[in-house]
Amino acid sequence: PSGLSAAYHLARHGHHVEIFDASEAPGGMMRYGIPEYRLPRDVLDAEINRLQDLDVIIHCNHPIQDLQAERTKGNFDAVFIAIGAHLSKKVDIPASDASKIVDAVDFLRGVASGDKPVIGRRVAVYGGGNTAMDAARTARRLGAEEALVVYRRTREQMPAHEIEAADAEREGVKLNWLRT
Repeated sequence: PSGLSAAYHLARHGHHVEIFDASEAPGGMMRYGIPEYRLPRDVLDAEINRLQDLDVIIHCNHPIQDLQAERTKGNFDAVFIAIGAHLSKKVDIPASDASKIVDAVDFLRGVASGDKPVIGRRVAVYGGGNTAMDAARTARRLGAEEALVVYRRTREQMPAHEIEAADAEREGVKLNWLRT
């Protein structure tokens, strides 16, 4: 969001702005990390179209390998770096190499990119944040008969918003507290 926001405000102040996005479509975690049921793509696309209406140029499938070379090539006076938050927290799970374990960010990105991940009948999600709730709800929507969130602290201590946990439960996600 910071890159798109910076582009919007700079363009409104009369600056020529170009966005370089490594992905196939702009939007970063808003497109690839937040499920469509929480952030409809038509809403996101409308916001991005507002940028293009301000003559912001968007280059997709364009990862930056050499920042100085890109700056020189584009004759840019300034660069705003907004690399996003596409990293998952790593958890040491014994024997994780022997089983099908996927981090939630990669799972949600794959689904948002159109992949149809093969999931089992039962899916466990370790964590208590909004991303964990999104992953469990998405697994249910993809056909998992059972999605279970496992969190090491109490419900009151979870980082997810209460409404996210309540919505997950309404969709059939089971929440287990004080477990690892």
